[in-house]
Amino acid sequence: MKNFFLCCSVLFCLLSVRAQAEGRFTVLLDAGHGVETPGKRSPDGFREAVWCRSEVQELRQSLSQSEFDVFCVTPEDEDVKIPERVARINKVCDERGAKNCLLISLHCNASPGQGWHSACGFMVFVSEKNASNNSKRFAQLIFDEAERHRLLGNRSIPAEHYWQKDLGILRDSHCPAVLIEAGFMDCKTDLDFLRSNLGQQTIVEMTVNAIRAYKAELGID
Repeated sequence: MKNFFLCCSVLFCLLSVRAQAEGRFTVLLDAGHGVETPGKRSPDGFREAVWCRSEVQELRQSLSQSEFDVFCVTPEDEDVKIPERVARINKVCDERGAKNCLLISLHCNASPGQGWHSACGFMVFVSEKNASNNSKRFAQLIFDEAERHRLLGNRSIPAEHYWQKDLGILRDSHCPAVLIEAGFMDCKTDLDFLRSNLGQQTIVEMTVNAIRAYKAELGID
């Protein structure tokens, strides 16, 4: 009988925790590409996926210490196809409520062709076909953070503060969603910044600041 009541108590606690979690604001973090994806690296071998996964972990640690729940969409090193990423995202959205979720897909940019290039700057994308007002608002907030940190370059100049593109992970996710290109890994200036401790910390800080501002505007507890 004692064990029966103990089991009931544990079950009640688990259900209570889940009920509380369903109302918490959840940030979904997606790391771009896989470690061995062809291309997706600088002329001197800097791998986009390695940087993105490291940055996602830093973001996860920073966000988890405050008022957010965090879900890593791509914890593995291998590339995960877009439909599988979307399925993982939407499963969380269905459990937590899409209005309580925000997707950030983190990438590094590159210009077409081989070698070093002059294209540079921070860019943020929303879906071309069905971006919600909340997606666009968060994109504006993160772009404003990039401008405040002087990360804008010759590719980060859209009048609306974001670019629109038909990307499956943005188009098919149920929650507000943005894709960040933190800088160009085939631009030496951008790459030096991305590689530095200051650069990595800055991207984390500005993303967290934008998420907090977005959450406050929505009035979500």
